[in-house]
Amino acid sequence: VVHPNVVQTVQMGVDLAECYLKEGVELDAVHLLWIVQEYCDRGMLVDAVERGCMRTHRHIHAPPDMMAVYRTLKDIADGMAAIHAKGIVHCDLNGRNVMLTASDSDPRGYVAKVADFGLARMCHGEEMAPCKTFGTISHLPPELLKDQILSAAGDVWAFGVIMWEMVSGYRAHLEKSKEGIEVLVMSGKGAMTPPAHVPQAYKDILATCMLNDHKARPTFEELRGMFELAILEEGSETFS
Repeated sequence: VVHPNVVQTVQMGVDLAECYLKEGVELDAVHLLWIVQEYCDRGMLVDAVERGCMRTHRHIHAPPDMMAVYRTLKDIADGMAAIHAKGIVHCDLNGRNVMLTASDSDPRGYVAKVADFGLARMCHGEEMAPCKTFGTISHLPPELLKDQILSAAGDVWAFGVIMWEMVSGYRAHLEKSKEGIEVLVMSGKGAMTPPAHVPQAYKDILATCMLNDHKARPTFEELRGMFELAILEEGSETFS
């Protein structure tokens, strides 16, 4: 996928050697996929959030810089919309798989790019099942944990978790065990509530991304439009 908000893949391949060995066959060895991608000099989104880069000043307790937050989320939505348009489900969207790279043309000084397609799947129709290879537990949707339903809507749930992390300044479910997260999400209580001080529009978008009914979640094309509007409204408030 060639897009300004998707990390460019330089080269990729599959190592089949182990699978040809007798021991590999007996152990159900899998192919080893390797990917070489472009270098992003600003690092991972999750680290930038923890350093306070999405705040009005560099302190974890400072108010979020909503314009920077909105622009970064729009970058991610743009990249994910392009990925989904090619029939690809990312399957492991999280703050470690969104990279930042310097940009002189952007008011933030950087742009965000979606990366790491090691768990990505081609999507045939609206849903795929079953799925036995899971991504990052803190970002997995209820339908995947409960019923092994894999779809583009699962990426949207993960995007909702990223939205929460960006305004809270913390990693999701950091103090919960894997089993604790599974119980919470599978019981229908996995949707995350952002801090009270963020705009209501932001809360509303996040809530739709983390609906338990995966068919009711917005697409990334729809999310692009939501963030374009949010950027315009945030800009008008700044200069009013």
